[in-house]
Amino acid sequence: MDLADLTTDEEAVLLGWMREIIQTDGEYTAEERAEVIHLRTHLGAERFDRAIVTANERFENRAALKEGAKGIKRQEARQAIYDFLKQLVGTDELTADEEKPLKWLASWWSIQG
Repeated sequence: MDLADLTTDEEAVLLGWMREIIQTDGEYTAEERAEVIHLRTHLGAERFDRAIVTANERFENRAALKEGAKGIKRQEARQAIYDFLKQLVGTDELTADEEKPLKWLASWWSIQG
């Protein structure tokens, strides 16, 4: 599944977790920035920006983000989101704090990490 095929709710979850993972180590690397720019280009600026606003409104903290993730039912969407996030954390040195959300998603969504 392509990320462009995600629903509005799935996009919000993707961008919420993306924000969570990027902010976890307190550093926004050039490599992470390049991945974000690539995603914005792929989805389209307007769609990406709208999804960021939605994610910020819905997911004020990790608990809310986890609840949002639990609402994603399509396995192919779960896999596409997880794959993007795993690629994102692979752009720089993986920290335990960055890995923790990925492990939670893999466990909850029954994805082989």
